[in-house]
Parts: sequence; C-alpha cells; structure tokens
Amino acid sequence: MTAGQGAWADQVTPANLGQAAQRIGQQAGQHVQQMQQIDNAQLVEQVRRAAREEAQRASELFGQQARAATRNIAPLITEYTTRIGRVIRFLSVLALIVLVVYVGFQIWAQQSLFEWIGERIDNVTDRDAGALFGVRLRR
Repeated sequence: MTAGQGAWADQVTPANLGQAAQRIGQQAGQHVQQMQQIDNAQLVEQVRRAAREEAQRASELFGQQARAATRNIAPLITEYTTRIGRVIRFLSVLALIVLVVYVGFQIWAQQSLFEWIGERIDNVTDRDAGALFGVRLRR
C-alpha cells in the first residue's frame, strides 16, 4: 500500500466500513483492469511476434524450395532433351526404312504389272494363245 492508502485505511471506522469496502473494491477493480490491459498488450505483442516469426519461417522455406527447384531444372531439361533427341532419331531412321521399303515395293509392283500386261499382250498376239479364246488366228 502507498502512504496515501495506508492513511485512508487507518480512518476506517465501523460507520464508514461499507464505503471503505466499496473503495477497496474499486481499487481492486482498477488494479485488475490495469493487469488485464498489461496482459492484453503482452498477448497482442506475443501474437504479433509469433505471426512475424511464422511469416519469416514460411518465407525461408519458400526460398529453400525455390532454390532447390532451380537447381533441379537444368538436369531435367538436359535429361528430357536427350530423351527427345533419341526418340526423334529413332523415328527418323524408322521413317527412312519405311520409305525405302515403300519405294522398293512400288518398283517391284510396277515391274510385275508391266510384265503381266506384256504377257497378256503376247498371249493375244501369239497363234497358239488365240485358241484360248476359241479363235485361231491365221497368218
């Protein structure tokens, strides 16, 4: 108690006991309010500090992940570029083989067709072949 409070407490008599109790209650209420305000201010400061620390931690974690991603990008690009190059080379060789086979088949098919047509023409003009149609050609 302060000196002023102690002097007032000495003046308490049975007659003013109700007033003294009321005044003590008011002082206690004021003291509790002051403590709550201090607690609230401290609580707000703790929450702010915790929020800042969490934001800082999240920022550092994001930075670490971003750095790790940039370190991993270059090898991935090289790896997939190599794979794509291999696939393109394979498809090019396969297309060339298919083209050669196609051209070879076309040459063979044309030659066979011309031979077949030539044989038919020869059969028609040949004397013995005319018997095939029931008509013998005379010369």
